[in-house]
Amino acid sequence: YYNRGLVSYELGDPKGAIADYNTAIKINPNYAQAYGNRGLARSDLGDKQGAIADYNSALKINPNYA
Repeated sequence: YYNRGLVSYELGDPKGAIADYNTAIKINPNYAQAYGNRGLARSDLGDKQGAIADYNSALKINPNYA
């Protein structure tokens, strides 16, 4: 789901990417990259608060992700 999210995002489908990242996070709640990339997609859609929450989650899981 993470990789499909990457491709959806690259194809200009941030909503589809978010759905895939959501599934990847459900499978592995400690997947920092999925949170980070979901944050990018949320930011593109104007959901700045959601993006910040995702970035914070990614950093909480992996402080080196910064």
